This record gives sequence, structure tokens and C-alpha cells, in this order.
Amino acid sequence: MGLAERHGAIVKLMMMRMVTAMSLVGMVPMRQACLAAFAAKNRTINKGGVSPMQAVTGRSTTIPGSLMQQISTGQMRYQYNQAMETNEALQRADRIRHGAIEAFHWLDAHTALRKALTSRSRPPTLEGIREGAVVYVYDPPVSRRGQARRLQDHSSWSGPGVIVCVERDTPVPQRVWVRLRGRVKAFPLEKIRLATLDEVASAQFVNEALKEVETELQGGQMLVDAGDEPPKDAAPPRQGKPTGAGDSSSSSDTSDTDGGEAARPSADPQAEEQERRAKLLDDVPMAMRNWADRRKSEQAALDDPHAWDFAKKQKVFEKLAQSLEPPSVLEEAQIRDHLTSIYSKFKEVKKALKPKPGGRTRGGGKAGTRAEAGRHASGVMLVEDDVDVGRWLRPGEYEALLSDTLGHWTLWSAPSKSAGVAGLQEVSVRMQHEEEGALEEGVTEVKTGKARIEYRWKDLDDSWKAAFVPALKKAVGVYLEHNGIRGVPTGKVLDPKRVLSSRFVLTNKGEEELSAAELKARWIFGGHKDPDAGLYATSAPTASTLAHNLLNFVAVQLGWTVHYEDVSSAFLQGKDLPRAEKVFVRVPHGYPQEVLDYLVEGLGGGDLRDDVVELTKAGFGLPESPRLWYLEYKDTIEDIGLGELTLVPGLFRAFHADGSLRAMASIHVDDTRYAGDSTSAVLWDLLHQRLKFGKMRKATDGWQKFCGRWERQDGDGHGMQISMQEYIKTIPMVKGRPPVFDVNFTGVFNFGFRADFYVNFWGGSDKGVIEYLHEKVTGADEESELTAEERRLIGSIVGQLNWAARQGRYDLAFAASLVQQLAGQGKAEALRWVNSTVRRAREDVVQVIRKFDCDLSELLVISVSDAAYGAMPNGGSQGGTMVMLADPRVLVGEGPVCIVEAASTKIQRVVRCSMSAEVSSLATAFEHGDYVRAVLAELLDANFKIDRWKLSASKWRHLLVTDAKTGYDAISSEVLPSDRKIAIDVGVLRQGLLEPDATNFIRWVPGSEMPGDGLTKWSHNQVLTRVMQEGSWSLVDTEVAQALRRAAAAKRSAWRSKAKALKAGLP
Repeated sequence: MGLAERHGAIVKLMMMRMVTAMSLVGMVPMRQACLAAFAAKNRTINKGGVSPMQAVTGRSTTIPGSLMQQISTGQMRYQYNQAMETNEALQRADRIRHGAIEAFHWLDAHTALRKALTSRSRPPTLEGIREGAVVYVYDPPVSRRGQARRLQDHSSWSGPGVIVCVERDTPVPQRVWVRLRGRVKAFPLEKIRLATLDEVASAQFVNEALKEVETELQGGQMLVDAGDEPPKDAAPPRQGKPTGAGDSSSSSDTSDTDGGEAARPSADPQAEEQERRAKLLDDVPMAMRNWADRRKSEQAALDDPHAWDFAKKQKVFEKLAQSLEPPSVLEEAQIRDHLTSIYSKFKEVKKALKPKPGGRTRGGGKAGTRAEAGRHASGVMLVEDDVDVGRWLRPGEYEALLSDTLGHWTLWSAPSKSAGVAGLQEVSVRMQHEEEGALEEGVTEVKTGKARIEYRWKDLDDSWKAAFVPALKKAVGVYLEHNGIRGVPTGKVLDPKRVLSSRFVLTNKGEEELSAAELKARWIFGGHKDPDAGLYATSAPTASTLAHNLLNFVAVQLGWTVHYEDVSSAFLQGKDLPRAEKVFVRVPHGYPQEVLDYLVEGLGGGDLRDDVVELTKAGFGLPESPRLWYLEYKDTIEDIGLGELTLVPGLFRAFHADGSLRAMASIHVDDTRYAGDSTSAVLWDLLHQRLKFGKMRKATDGWQKFCGRWERQDGDGHGMQISMQEYIKTIPMVKGRPPVFDVNFTGVFNFGFRADFYVNFWGGSDKGVIEYLHEKVTGADEESELTAEERRLIGSIVGQLNWAARQGRYDLAFAASLVQQLAGQGKAEALRWVNSTVRRAREDVVQVIRKFDCDLSELLVISVSDAAYGAMPNGGSQGGTMVMLADPRVLVGEGPVCIVEAASTKIQRVVRCSMSAEVSSLATAFEHGDYVRAVLAELLDANFKIDRWKLSASKWRHLLVTDAKTGYDAISSEVLPSDRKIAIDVGVLRQGLLEPDATNFIRWVPGSEMPGDGLTKWSHNQVLTRVMQEGSWSLVDTEVAQALRRAAAAKRSAWRSKAKALKAGLP
């Protein structure tokens, strides 16, 4: 059976190779591959010079169309050779045959397979080397000693043997005594390996067979035929030396624990006679011999087994091994796995709770006080109440475990000087109430899309159906108005595959009552059944957030009013369908006849079908609809004089003859914004003549919603505010998990208050103390992983938070990234962090765009970089990048700035230190700043050329800002760091900064004034929020920043002094 499975696996691997290499798909190719694989295997493999095909059929089959066979035999197959040139089926079959032979040879020379066949078991771990373990020893014969290892085959390993003693006088055992073939011999540890499961099972089978043969020989009966039953009156053979009635107390004999003489089987009379004659010839009196044996057994019972000699230990071990049932192979494997798991957990616990270095304090008085203060300062936990661990340990073992093995508990640091502050306690209580509120108001399922009421036509009554008729006519009239459909003559035969389904979407954007309802209808097509899907391009670029931010910024600097409009039925205003074959749509049935009459009348009347129409434009539902609309908008706006940016598709601008900027426009699907000088009104009039728009809105008229965010411009145009609060109000909180605790005890901590500790002991299971401590240290018992529904819920909320962060709430970028990483790892704490992030998002933060006192050509492009090394889940590092446009006044003091782009992301590359993380983030920020500078140049420079972008972008100075002094020094210095990865990044940055005429510079700012701090930390320095709300910043060291640093230095000095006083025992 095993050989059959092995041969089947060979064919399976060959077919997998063939399918992958030749991309075989379908029943016929797979059948040919299967036949070719079996034929190649049966022809190629052989044993004793005979292939399986020859062994079964007596001859080897010929290969159809083999050129070598034709040449060697002289029999040419002309028709077959000619057909091979034109017949695709024959060519495919020939390729499959060659692929099968190649797969066989590939498998025959596979390195991994060869390694698996020649592999041996791994060296034993120390946990497996114990008394009673079954092992094999490396003991080559005398004739093979001294030869190369390649000449020593597997016969050099002898076994199986049983370990009888391990010399543990050193931490790592040097010698192990093994009982092998009736002899006990010492072997070094490197010449011992644990027996595999197959070897143990084979040895067990052989031993049982030998014991059966030995039993038969001792009983004088040899059962040759296994099918014959032994005579029922035959007594079972006796094992061991026969003893008399008075020998029951001897320590060398088996004790009578099975019910006395009555329970023993009847003895052989001939054997009893021989035993009686031997006792008569013995000169030692029976009573004296029994008395001596009894004294030996009593003395042995009082001795400590550890003090016995080796021979006695071996004898006791063999006796117990015979009396106790040995573990099975599966049980032994489970014991090994359990020991390995426990040892690994023990090492993790010991590493986490490793005691801090410190000497013992002798005597009392001040020395004892100082020692107690030292324990408090080092963070040792003191527990007043006794912990009930009697269920696991004997008295005294718990204290020994903590003091000798696991060390002190160093999970808490010295007391904070802010402990007990009333304000902090009030904040803590408020946060606790908010967490409890989140359990009540939070959501437990994903809810996406806009809230609306959609109806099914068959469920409506007559009054609602009559009210929907105007909306249905309007939905059909939109296609008629834009010439999107064409009539089909009666009697024309159509291909059913080219007729798409359609339906009316009936919605109500008003109240549920019919009198206050706002009924809408839209005619959509089943584009998922389009037979030409995938044959035409579908990409439709939209302006990025950077494009919208730059348009707003430039409009504010020039005092232009920003206008917003949405295009009516944008997809129907797109270009005509570029179809080589016509596409038809089936008209929905079951609706009032007056709607169908209105459709036929709009198509021109006459002899036309009322159930099918021909599509001339994409409409709603086809995959290429967005692209056809984008192409129409692009061609139209370029015809009136605006050109699209190469670096930012979806953003357009126009220039005057003297090269000054005239107008700007951006598009996001069917929403567009534009701004320009007094002469740009002509351009917008031309645009409105070509395309149909909805209601026009101005940013100076108050808050206006555009692409999910709200914007408002000052009356003179020299200022703008951006808010995401209306969008954030719709982001719900997550309903958290209620805490579940089983057992509690109270402890006193070094920071001076009593707190309840809740410990979950898994419902009274027999879990060992090591496993319990391992779960406490690693946090495995705190909460289970996120469920699939919780992951989806968090993913939905994080998506909304990320959208708000990209649109202007840059202070939420780090928190959204943190929650996303926690949820990706399945950690339950993501539920708490997502609620904290939503609460922070609900704080009213409005980003401002200020008017600069400089010309647009004097702007500064500032790239801000910050990094947090190893501060993210699983030791990851976070990088924050921000690009700002600034007034040159920031070089000498406080000046206006405007954030146009910011992001907080996990550093994907491996960083080994804080400097590596900072330099990596600097390189990313430098690239983002260069890109923004190039986009700004293309937007404002009429002579911009993409192949000479650096020449145009160099007009605006680019400053790279960091708060990492080591990174700043490494880039400014001429010597590269010793770390090779850091040296590469530093070299690239240095080349970009020192490039001729590039106008790139690097500046250092103190950490207290770094706005990027809010992109890498939860508790940041609030500079990012201040820059967003006030729109000002400074690159110089201000008096306020110096005062803050002096205050922080004074606090650190006071803390250090207090810590030293505690260690010294001073008041």
C-alpha cells in the first residue's frame, strides 16, 4: 500500500510540473497529461534493467512520431511528419509527451527529494535525554572505524537502546549510559540520537516477537503453525526462577500481590521436583536465608533511592519497567512535545521577569530602610495577601520559584510625581465613563453607503405607483435628451448575448409619507453581462487631494473665488460608445404603459419595438462609462484653453500671453471646482455652453460641501477654512467587549494605593504555574483575537478615518495607522484604540489657509520628517512625512504656512536603530517634497517641460526638516556612517541636497517644535494641531520654545534628584 501511494505521488508531482510549465487547462489536455505521465514513468524507470512496461507486457512501447526511432529503423512516417507541421492537436500531444519526460527527469534529479531520502533525525534536545528514553548510538564496527563518513553507512548506528543513567554533574551532560543488547556502555552526547517513531514501533514489534518465542521455548512448546489453537488444559509457562512458599519475602523475588497462592497458575510437576532436589542440596538453612533477605529488603526500603549504586538503580528500573505498562509511541511523542513547549515557555517567562542586579543587604536599621527604598525605586511589586497556589505547588515551592528561578517582578516603575493629582483623576473617571458609554452606543456591524429608502415596484400600491410615473419618465427622458439610446425596428432579429438587462432604481430622498416624499428614479444597465467587457479601457483619472489643496492655496494667494459645480448626467454627456458591434438593452417590463409610450414617442415613433433599445452612449452601468466622460471633459476644457498637468491628471490650468496664471480647474468624477481672474469668466461660459452643469456654488457664500469635506472662503478671497466635522459625525464607535473576570485578589503597589487584580484561572483547570505565568507575561490570556466580523467593522471605520485624515484631519493619520496595524494582527486592543481615535476625531479642528505676504515665486517648499523606532505593534517603526508651503518669514521667525500633504505609515523596510528609521523617513520626505515642488512648477510655470522639471522646480527653495540631531549631523558631515544601510540613504540624500542649482537645504528643529511629532505618536507635542488651526510656524528657535525646554529640563532634574534620594534612603 505504501509503495502504491509513493508511485501515485510521483505521477502527481509530474503532472503538477506539467500543468505549471505548459499552462494546461481543460479536460482534454489534463487527460493527455495524465496518460503521458504514466507512459513516461512506466517506460523510463527500471529495476534490474527491466521497466514496468516490459515487466507487464513483455516489450517496450514505441513513441509515436519519434524522429530517432525513424532514423534508426529506416521506416519514415511521411504523412505523420507532414501533419505535425499543420495539425495543432498533434503538436500539442507531442509537446505534452516531451513535457512528461522532462518532468520525470526533473523529479529524478530534484535536490530536495534527494535530501529527504538521505536525511536523518535531528540531534536530540536536552529535554529528550532522560532515563528510559529509547535512543540509537553511533558505534561503528571495528572494520569501519577511521574511514570517511561517506563510507560509513547507516549500519554504524546501533539500537535501539534505553538510557539508564545521565551524568548530571555539569549543566550539559557529558556522558550518557545506555543499555544496548544486554550491556551498559557510556556514550558522549554527540553520539546519541533519539529513535524515530518508526524505529520505536519496529523495535517494539521485534521485542514482542522475541518475548513470544522466549516464552514458547521456556514452556517447552513451540507453536509453529499460528492457526492451531493450544490445548486448553495446557498450563501457561512460568516466568522467572521458581520459588517456594516461604520465599515470598525475598527482595529478589516478585511479591505476592495478586491474591496469594490461589491466584497463581498451577506449576509443572517435573519443574517442582527439580526445584525440591536443588533445595535439599543447599547447605544454607532456609530460615537463615529468608531472614537475610528480609533484612535486605527492609534496609533497602529505608534508604534514599538517590544514594543507591548504579547496579541497584538499574535493577529497580528494570523491575518497574516490567511491572508498569510502558508508554505507547504516540504517548511518548506527546510527552516530548509537551516538554519542549513547557521549556520554551519557561525561558520566555525567565527572560521577561529576569531579576535586576543588586546585592543583599545585611542587618537592619538604615540599611534595611535603604534596601526597602531601593526595591520601591526599582519597581518591585509587594503583595500583602497570600496567593493560594496550593492547587499547583507544595508549600514553599511558590516562593522558591519566584526568588530563585523567575526573579523579582519588574513590571512597574517608580512612582510618578503626578500621582494623586485631582485633575488627572477627573480625566481618568471621564475616560472610564466614555468607555462604558461606548459599550452602549457602539455599533456591532458594518454599515456603509448613504441612508436612503429604495422601493420595489411590485410592492407599491396604486397611489405610490402613480406618484412614481413622472420620475420614471424623467429617468427615460435623460437618455432621450442626450441621444443615449436609439430605437430598434420591429421584426429585427438580435443576438441574445448582445442584449443587456436593465432595471429602474426607485428611491425616496424625502420623508416616508407620500405627501412629503421626494421620489427619484434612475435607469441602470446590467454591465456585468456585457459581452465586450474588458476589451476597452476603463481608467478615468480624478484629481488627487494634493491637486485640490494646491488649487485652494493658489486661489487664496491670488484672491480668486472658488466655484463648485456638479455635472448633470455626466456619463450621458460622455463620448459615444466605441463599439465595433452594437449593444442593446432590454426595457424593464411591468411598468405603466404611458412610460413605454413616452419612450417610443421620444425615439421618433413609428414601427419600433418597445421592449429593446440600442445604446449609443455608455449610460449608467457599463464599465467604460467613467472613462468616456473623462475624455469628453478633458477634450472640452482643453478646447477652451486649459491644459492638463502631466504630474497630476485631473488638474487643469490656463495662462495669459505673458505667462501669468489665468485660471485653474479640477475634476473628481462628476464634481468640478474652478477659480480664475476676472478674464476667466469667458472660459467658464464656453464650458457651460458645451456641457450641462447643475447649480453653481461659491466658497465665499458660506460652508460648501465638496468631495466629503466642507470649505469656506473669506469674503475678500484671502483666506479659507476646511472642516471634516460633518463627515466625522457619521463615523460610529465600536461596541467593545465587556470585561469578564473569574478570581480576584487585592495587592499593594509601590506607588501607594490599593488596587484589585483580576486573574482568570480558566475555570479551575490543572494548568501549570509556568504556563499561567507565561500567559500573564505575554498577554496571551487577556483577550482573544478579533473575530471576522470585528475585523470587518474596524476596517470600515478605519477606512472612514483614513479618508478624513487625507482630506485635512492630518492629526488622525497616526491613530488610523495604529488601529489598522493592530487589527491586521488580530489584537483585541484595536477595539479600544478605534474608539479613542473616534473621540479624538470628534474634537473640532478646522484647518486654515492664510494669505502670504510674498509672491508665489518666493514660496518655500518644506518637507518635514519624523520617525518612531520600534514603537508600533510587534516592534514595527512608524514614519511621518509632511509637505508645507511657507512664507520666507519662517526662516527668521513666526510665519504663515499651509499643509498640502501629510501621511503616517509603517516603515516597511527593516531598520535596526533609531537613526536608521529617521534617515529612512527623511529619504521618503525628500521625495515627497520634490514631487510637490515639481507639481507647483507645472501649475505656475507656463514654460514647464517634463524632461527639464528640475530646472523649473529649482525656482522654489526646498527645505528638508528633521528633529533627529544624529541624522542631521550624518547628512551634513562628509563622513558616511559605518552602518551600510544608513550609509546608502545618507549618500542618496547628500547627493540630492548638494546637486548643483537644485536649491535643496536641510534644517534641524528641536523636538518640541516638530509638527511631524503628531504623525508618529499618540501623545504628541500638539504642534501639528496648532499649525493646522493657526496656519503659522517657525524654523528658528523662538523664546517660547526655549522656555518650554528649560521647564522640561527642570522637571527632569527634579525627578532625578528625587529618585537618587529614594535610593539613598533620604527623606
